[in-house]
Amino acid sequence: MRVTRSHGGPLLSLTVATMAMAASIAACSSDSDGDGAATSASSATTAPLVIDDSTTPATDEETTTTRAAATTTVGATTTTVATTTTTAAPDETTTTNETTTTIDPTADTRPVETRDETLAATAVLGEDNFRDGWTLYAAGARAKIDPASCAYEADGAITETANGALQLGPTMELDAAGAYVSSYAAVFPDADTATSYINLIDTDEWATCKLQELQTFQASSRSGLTVTLATRDDPALGEAGFESYAQFALATSTDELRRVALYSYYRLDRVVLIVSQEYGALATAQFDQMRDDTQLALIAAYDRIFEILSVGG
Repeated sequence: MRVTRSHGGPLLSLTVATMAMAASIAACSSDSDGDGAATSASSATTAPLVIDDSTTPATDEETTTTRAAATTTVGATTTTVATTTTTAAPDETTTTNETTTTIDPTADTRPVETRDETLAATAVLGEDNFRDGWTLYAAGARAKIDPASCAYEADGAITETANGALQLGPTMELDAAGAYVSSYAAVFPDADTATSYINLIDTDEWATCKLQELQTFQASSRSGLTVTLATRDDPALGEAGFESYAQFALATSTDELRRVALYSYYRLDRVVLIVSQEYGALATAQFDQMRDDTQLALIAAYDRIFEILSVGG
């Protein structure tokens, strides 16, 4: 599959996604008091998707068509898309839509569980975790349960979360290059419930629903792109809290890959952290920065989560 250069707003106008990267993440130093949950961050090692944009030179007329995110990417992992040339401005909008949660929490009238709220807000990747070259694309916010989500089941794990226990992290954009990283945290009552949530994400039904969500958004935005599920496998799965993964590809009718969306799910005791990454054609240096900086942000998130869990949070 050949990939041509293009970027727009986030592929994913999402609310629960993931992120694993194409290189190993350094170990976190803290230990969990839970059920043997991982004590270090691990990431995807799936073979990279490569974007060849040499046949589609950029023009001055190409402009970025981003979309202000009322709902934004959350939680996903990342495999590699690397090139030796710089990214061009997009020729179409490729924003996709995932609705695991929504940002407006006003419908939840239960008292806020402050302990879970603090843990969720601490767990997401923070704006200050990203180095120079990144800009804030959309702010994070507290989230709420959405029955329309692919991750929702009546009486399922997500319905067990307290008011305040779901948090959408900020969406960060790298160098206006069409590469985005965001995160989402869900704090469950216990590790078993968090595991039940991961088990739902691992199902074929979830993957089919997710693909349909992404494709529906492509149709509504008239991007002309077709979404396919590239893989759910990665050699690093099961290591250091890395428990689920999904990689989606968006291509033209002539099989030219335009965008990649990756979702990685990490579980640390009763916390599920989802990091999402999406990108098109990037210069090698840009891809390396995206990968490395997201690794550092994930390591920092692990440290914060373990610090709270170690004192009974």
